[in-house]
Amino acid sequence: NSVPYGVWASSGWVAISSVNVSTSGSFGIYTAGIRISSWTTLNYSSVSVVNAHGLWLDSTAQKDEVSDSTFTAESASFYALYVNGASSNTFTAVVASNTAGTGAYLSANAGYNEISRSPMTSGGVGSYALFLSGASSNTITQSYITSPNGYGAGLASNSNCNKISQSTITSNASYFTLYVISGSSNTLTENYIANPLGYGMFLTGSAHYNTISQSTMIVGGGGLWALNISGSSNTVTQSYMLSSAGSGVVVGNSAGGNTISRSTMTGG
Repeated sequence: NSVPYGVWASSGWVAISSVNVSTSGSFGIYTAGIRISSWTTLNYSSVSVVNAHGLWLDSTAQKDEVSDSTFTAESASFYALYVNGASSNTFTAVVASNTAGTGAYLSANAGYNEISRSPMTSGGVGSYALFLSGASSNTITQSYITSPNGYGAGLASNSNCNKISQSTITSNASYFTLYVISGSSNTLTENYIANPLGYGMFLTGSAHYNTISQSTMIVGGGGLWALNISGSSNTVTQSYMLSSAGSGVVVGNSAGGNTISRSTMTGG
């Protein structure tokens, strides 16, 4: 028989350790492998689900500490790690992998969460390894973010004041590796961004006051750019942009007030 959860800790102050949850096929878990509330510690655990979220934190979840655990999903409709409006949670050495959809998803009002030393991957065509939608003031650091068939990381719906640092972000397809669709005052520093077959970083016309520093963006393929700035008042400093067969940097016609300093831009 199918059940909604493998584990659901509906109250706070719960400790979960060394738990394995798995399901396969069309039957089994259909909502989330593990769902937790507030002030919960979750470590040394593994979740493998098909049509469900791996780990789900809803809007009531806060001050959770998740570490040394793996969450996998196999659906374009679910996420390996789903931070659904939850705030002030920490994720350390957490693997979030989805073979068919988004790896880690932070939704509207998810704020002040920290993800560190965590691989986030997607195998879905056109999917994101990491996606923030209306999520602000979150920190992602020292993480590996990859989507060979889609976008590496994306910020949308006014995802503001987030920081992505010291991370590797990659793709291997004709998508944007780091895609700031709509967001302001984000800090993107000390990142390595690579895409042999696609684009590097794209700041759209709705991306303003973002800072890119001490980062490397390398892409290949004809006519592709390493960095495209279409928004306004963004700052790029001490960075390296290389396109082996295109433009190092493209600045859009309507982009204004942007500053690029102490950086190397190379086109092929």
